[in-house]
Amino acid sequence: MHWIKVGLRLISRKFPLVANESIISDRFTFLSDEFRSFPQGTPVLIRETDKATMIHFFPCSVYRNGSIEPGNLLSETSIPVQLPKPSVETGLKGPEIIIISLFKGMASAIEGKIAAEIFNAIFPNNSSNIEQMLSDLKENIKNIFRQELDLQTIDQLNLKIQGVIRYMQQTYNLQKKSSSDAAKLENLLITENEKMYTELMSLLVGERYRAKGIAYLVVGANAHLAILQELAAVTMQSNPEISKAYTANYYERLGEYIDALRNAINEVHQNRLNYLSPCQESTIRGVSTEHWWFVDNWANYTSESYYNTYSWDDKISEGNGYTINAKIKANRARDIYFNNIFHPTIVNDLQIYVDMKNTWVNALQG
Repeated sequence: MHWIKVGLRLISRKFPLVANESIISDRFTFLSDEFRSFPQGTPVLIRETDKATMIHFFPCSVYRNGSIEPGNLLSETSIPVQLPKPSVETGLKGPEIIIISLFKGMASAIEGKIAAEIFNAIFPNNSSNIEQMLSDLKENIKNIFRQELDLQTIDQLNLKIQGVIRYMQQTYNLQKKSSSDAAKLENLLITENEKMYTELMSLLVGERYRAKGIAYLVVGANAHLAILQELAAVTMQSNPEISKAYTANYYERLGEYIDALRNAINEVHQNRLNYLSPCQESTIRGVSTEHWWFVDNWANYTSESYYNTYSWDDKISEGNGYTINAKIKANRARDIYFNNIFHPTIVNDLQIYVDMKNTWVNALQG
C-alpha cells in the first residue's frame, strides 16, 4: 500500500492533469520481463487518463517471491508509455507547459529510437495545431530571451518545420505502412534529409540564430535526427554499408546539434545575466544621504536603498571595529538576491533545454 501511495504522489507531481483531463484508472503492477534498464519484477504504477497513459517505475526495488525487495539502485524514472499529444490538443495553457510536454515527448522518442514514429507520436496531426505549436515555440523564446527573430525568418522556419512534419505524417509513414520496399522508402526520405540540413538546420546551428531560435533548434534537430535514424533502419537489411553511412551521419549531426544547443544555452544564460545591474550610487553625496541600490530589469524589480547612516543597525563589522558603508550592504544584498532569486530563475527557464542536451549527449555516448 505504501508503494501505491508514494507512486500516486509522484506521478501526480510529474504528470499533473491538464484542463478537462480525467483519470480513468491507476494500476499497480510489476514488470514480467526486463524492460530497458529495468529488471524483471520492477514495481510499476500505470495511470490512464482520457488524454494519455503514463508509467512510473520504482527501480530501487524488485518484486520477488511475493514481496518487494531492494534492487539495483537506479535513478527514479517516469516515462510516458503512450507519448502525450501536444498540449494544443489536450487543452494545456501556456507556452511553457506546451514546450515541456513537447520536449519530453521528443526526448522519449530519441531514447527509444522510434525514428519516423516521432512524427505521429509527438507532433500535432493537423495544420492548425501545428501552427499553434510553432506559435508557442516563438512565445517560449520570447519568454526566456526577450529577443525575437525577424518575422520573415520566423515565417521561413515555420514553413519548413510544418512541411517536414506534414510530409512525414501524410506521405512517408502512410507509404511505410503499405510497402516494405527499402529502396522506395529510402528515396522518400533522401530529399527531406537534404532539405532539413541545408535549408533549416544549417541556419539554426549558426551563431546568428541558435540562441534567438533555441526552441526551433531543438524541434528541428530532433526531426532531422529522426529522419536519419529512419534512413539507417530501412536500409539495414537491403544495404548494410549505406545503413552504416546513415548511422555515421546521424552521430555526426547529433554532435553538431549538441554543440549548437550548448552554445545557445550559454548565450541565453549570459544575455539574462546582463539584466541584473551592478549596484548604483545616488548622485546625492554626504555621509547621511549617500545610498546604493540595484535593479533587476528582467523582473522590473528595484531593491530597497542602502544608506550610510549613524544607526547601529546599519553598521557592518569589519576587523576589530565597525564601518558605515552603504555600498558593502548593497552588494551583499545583491549577492543574496542573485543566489536566491535571480540566477535560479534563469536555471529553471533553461532546464528543459539542458535536459534535452543531456538526452542528446546520452544518445551520442550510447
